[in-house]
Amino acid sequence: MWPWASSVQASIEGPNVSATLCPNSFVAGASGALSADGGVWFDIAQNTDTVIGIPVVPIAYRSPTDAIGGSLTVFIPIADEYPATYGNGSCGWVDFQLGLPETPPVDCDSGVVGSDGICPAGCSPTCHRTAGCGLPCLPQNPFIEYSASDQCSSKAGQGSYTLAITSLETLVDAGSMYSGYLTVHGTLSAKVVNANDPTDTVEIQATF
Repeated sequence: MWPWASSVQASIEGPNVSATLCPNSFVAGASGALSADGGVWFDIAQNTDTVIGIPVVPIAYRSPTDAIGGSLTVFIPIADEYPATYGNGSCGWVDFQLGLPETPPVDCDSGVVGSDGICPAGCSPTCHRTAGCGLPCLPQNPFIEYSASDQCSSKAGQGSYTLAITSLETLVDAGSMYSGYLTVHGTLSAKVVNANDPTDTVEIQATF
């Protein structure tokens, strides 16, 4: 795991979903120049450090039993003080996506090109950090998106979140490769709302 990152433990609970993050699957941290006006962005994202053994399935679901994968992404601006608490009005957002199986299965080798100019409808290209996106085409699983955000962010205002920062640490000995990154510890509580059904909500409780 990157020297600045903190492993995230989290429960995800709602009427239609019950899950936990698998160990080492998601990490928390912050980057930017610390300032009193919130020059740093705190984030939680899926761990892509291939040096360690990352679980094939990042989220363990108890329900729905046919859930496939998924993601948790958090971006919240913070300032140079701790302990500190940030909530709605901070211009941040929390996004959870619940992956579902293909219905019905699609043929990604049919050769029929969809609207993206690369793959058939229901499929997505394989993307690489340096080479861009192209073949082979892989099934694009449907998903349900739950989010909490402020109206000042790029997403519509809905749901709620509370980020409690207990410590911030600058990695002064980590070398220039990691300059600008900070190790963050604390908790996150969020109530995220189904993008297609505002009556369907999920509670997220995370520590890092």
